[in-house]
Amino acid sequence: MPDKRISELTELTTPADGDILAIVDDPAGVPETKKITVSNLKSSIQDNVATIVMDTSYTETGSESAGTLYWNSVDGTLDIKLNTAEVLSVGQEMVFYGKASGAIGNGELCQFAGVQGDHILVKKAVASEIISNPEYLVGIATQDIANGSFGYITWFGKVNDVYTTFPDNGTADETWSAGDILYFDNTTGQLTNVAPTTPDLKIIVASVIKAQTGSSENGILLVRPTVTPELSKLSDVDATGLADGNYLSWDNANSKWVATAPVGSTSFVTNETPTGLVNGSNTAFDTANNYVGGTLQVFRDGQLMKGGGDDYTETDSNTFTFTTAPLTGSVLLVSYQQAVTVTGNADTVDGFNASSTPTANTLLALDSDSLLPSSAINPIHQINAPEGFLINGKIIPSVASDNLTVALKTLAGNDPSASDPIYIRLDNTIRTITSALSVTANAGTNWFNAGGTAVATKEIDYFVYLGYNSTDGVVIGFARIPFIKKYGDFNATSDNEKYAKISTITNAISTDYYTNIGRFSATLSAGAGYTWTVPTFTASNLIQRPIYESSRLEYVPEMTIVAPMTLVSTSNPSGFYQIIGSTYNVSGSILQAKSGTAGTYNVFISTPLPGNTTLNVPCGFATIDNKFGEVGLFGGTTTRTLQFRSATNMSADSVGRYAHWGAIGVNIE
Repeated sequence: MPDKRISELTELTTPADGDILAIVDDPAGVPETKKITVSNLKSSIQDNVATIVMDTSYTETGSESAGTLYWNSVDGTLDIKLNTAEVLSVGQEMVFYGKASGAIGNGELCQFAGVQGDHILVKKAVASEIISNPEYLVGIATQDIANGSFGYITWFGKVNDVYTTFPDNGTADETWSAGDILYFDNTTGQLTNVAPTTPDLKIIVASVIKAQTGSSENGILLVRPTVTPELSKLSDVDATGLADGNYLSWDNANSKWVATAPVGSTSFVTNETPTGLVNGSNTAFDTANNYVGGTLQVFRDGQLMKGGGDDYTETDSNTFTFTTAPLTGSVLLVSYQQAVTVTGNADTVDGFNASSTPTANTLLALDSDSLLPSSAINPIHQINAPEGFLINGKIIPSVASDNLTVALKTLAGNDPSASDPIYIRLDNTIRTITSALSVTANAGTNWFNAGGTAVATKEIDYFVYLGYNSTDGVVIGFARIPFIKKYGDFNATSDNEKYAKISTITNAISTDYYTNIGRFSATLSAGAGYTWTVPTFTASNLIQRPIYESSRLEYVPEMTIVAPMTLVSTSNPSGFYQIIGSTYNVSGSILQAKSGTAGTYNVFISTPLPGNTTLNVPCGFATIDNKFGEVGLFGGTTTRTLQFRSATNMSADSVGRYAHWGAIGVNIE
């Protein structure tokens, strides 16, 4: 082969791995021609290349072939040509490759549509499907993708060459400007620069980096979908059975929030200062919120005013007008329910523990006396009332056919029921009464010895009790004594002064708890008829609260004397007594004449109630025949007798003189 210059040699454009190259190796200054195969040359280059320096002055031509890697001087990164049109900017974009299920345009919002073989399917976003499953959103198409063809979807990074004026993606006519935030449109399923309002789903999808120039499709979006999650779909929220008005409450046992039905309205405003001049002439005042008619309570200097025109009038939904202008310096406060209603569950037992039937728990209007209606009162309000305090209850004594009945009624005068119960604090526990409760003492019996000589036909105060045991529930009774705390302390004999007439004692035991709830007056006639009557009740003879003393009552005293002194006559007996707790005070007078020998004698005076006979001590003084002496319940005397001991001799006096006596603190036995 003749000698040729290297430049004259024929070029081998497609060398194969086995082709041989000639090289001159001069390791020691002695040139030597050697050979190397193309395969070994490639391996040597791959094993020894530490870095590749790209040409940073390179300018994209747009004609680069798929798989080409080159420098992007605009974004300061490497670009990889993905196909004939799409480019991936390394480190600044996140895209994926999918097959279109339906035609998709460049710049359109896309969603997951399933899988096929080893690739995913994507389609143009459908509003209803994204609303139901926001996680189906996969990004924005970065190219036009024909139905059944493959293309790229951008989840993070730039999407170029899009319209930003009247975008052709199903969006209503909008013009987007650089800096606009683009959201998922809950109607079209595409992009909008109008932020959605609650309860629409809120997804921030992209921002506009560059608006289009004129009519050119050269706008640029920066894509980064961010879903604002729905509360009910958070991982520790259980919204099963979610209903209108529910709120979330923490279930500590299961470490999650659960949808919970409300127990009542939280829209009640208390102790608000109304607006308006307090200057002695202004009468109109406004509340901060609209109130439900009839729920307004107005307080002036701490006193509850009466509505309906007496003290003020509800003028409109947030105004009220005083009948007389408040004086300068008066302090005004209002409480009311806002014009908001929530749905809760009313309990058929105590109005608090929810049943399965939803009802409207709105605050009811005040009654004609400016008081809350009984149905609005609930023991859960935790009224710190004393023992025996009734909530929504009152004592109603009555006589029919000479029989005395004592009943417990609601404040409205009805029998208690599940929807209108009465509550009573018994033994530090709130008990609920949901059915009729009464006790009757029929005529024909000397109940409580109230038909005996001392008090027959006299008005007597009776104390009403409520008791409880787990079998009989709450029971009602009445007695002449006010201080009993348990069933076993009553006397079981019907004509005993310490007897109690009780509605149900079938399962009573001695330790059953009883409490005093009030007092009323009644009269039992003498004789075998023993008929009942009651007076016209007033605030003084019908007490609707626990009370432990009687009014000043009358009785007929009797007087006896020990022989040889004898009583010739007694007349004009007059006695009075008052029960105070477990004791009573007694006083009286009687006109008497005696005969016999003067001396020191025991004189006995009857009492209306049994007394303590074990204490041989005086409890009062008396005067008989102008002789003063001690009065006491002395050992050996009867339990219904006071004994008089004179310091000096009593004389026989047929003319007659008054005897007067008084004793205090006599223990009721």
